[in-house]
Amino acid sequence: MFEAARGEAGDDLSLRARIEQNLGYAWLFRGDLAASERHARAALQLAEELQEPRVMAEAFTAYPFVEFLLGRGVDQKLLDRGISLEGHMEGEFKSHVLRASFVVAQLLKFTDRLDEARRTFTELLGDAAVHGAESPNPQIRYHLAELECRAGNWVAAMEHARESRAGAQRIRMGAMSSEGHFAVGLVEAHLGRAEPARLAALEGLRVAEAAGEILLLIPNLAVLGFLELSLGRPAEADAFLSRAVELEQAMGVREPAYFRMVPDEVEALVGLGRLDEAEALLAPFEAAGRSLDRAWAMATGARCRALVFAARGDLQGASDA
Repeated sequence: MFEAARGEAGDDLSLRARIEQNLGYAWLFRGDLAASERHARAALQLAEELQEPRVMAEAFTAYPFVEFLLGRGVDQKLLDRGISLEGHMEGEFKSHVLRASFVVAQLLKFTDRLDEARRTFTELLGDAAVHGAESPNPQIRYHLAELECRAGNWVAAMEHARESRAGAQRIRMGAMSSEGHFAVGLVEAHLGRAEPARLAALEGLRVAEAAGEILLLIPNLAVLGFLELSLGRPAEADAFLSRAVELEQAMGVREPAYFRMVPDEVEALVGLGRLDEAEALLAPFEAAGRSLDRAWAMATGARCRALVFAARGDLQGASDA
């Protein structure tokens, strides 16, 4: 439908910019970063040409997010421009998840600046409540659930996860309920509650598959793989994690701290004695972590390197790693 609209937009630059931006989002969720980047860049160019603050505010959001996934780091300058224009998004249609500040909060989370991310997400949640906007809540709470899980705040993580799932179901957000199922599964798995974790992630997987939402499919696969690995079942873990890794690679994601399942897959491969495959997967992950200065990727990469060394009998190398 957006492609059809694109052919009918004529000389209306504002309309064309919004269509290109929506195509960028559609391809992002569909799992084609190259197409997403192409349309997001077109939206950005049209917005710059148009110089309409509202259109620019949205265009300065999508493109930096896609750039981040492509492994090009954080374009803070572009995001700052988007934040400065957020006031123009007030009024009849007020979206909290198309804002530059929402993207900034996500990138803070992915780069492990958890306290700053928590503040920004909480501010967005509060502003949505003040304006009576319910639709942003499931997505914001999904991110807060993952954030608190990383911080080890299990009670807060579970509260956000359950609210995300319930909110998406309440307002019938369809595929977006996959995020809530993933969040519940993630927290349950970390708490060692295997069956509730499995049921939640399997439902998230089912919802994402039905909608063809690759971006939401991968996290649920990752949770299922993490769970199986935690239960000492590397073959079962590999069945989920290898598929997640293949989808990530097919998408073209180069940011190692986004999906975060590569270290678990390396560990599963080591557990299965498939050391050459483990090393082949690990080497680019380590390189990306170093080049982008991602502490999480460098730490987990070193842990995986230790596992490989130990499996090959190099205990000194393993100890150093």
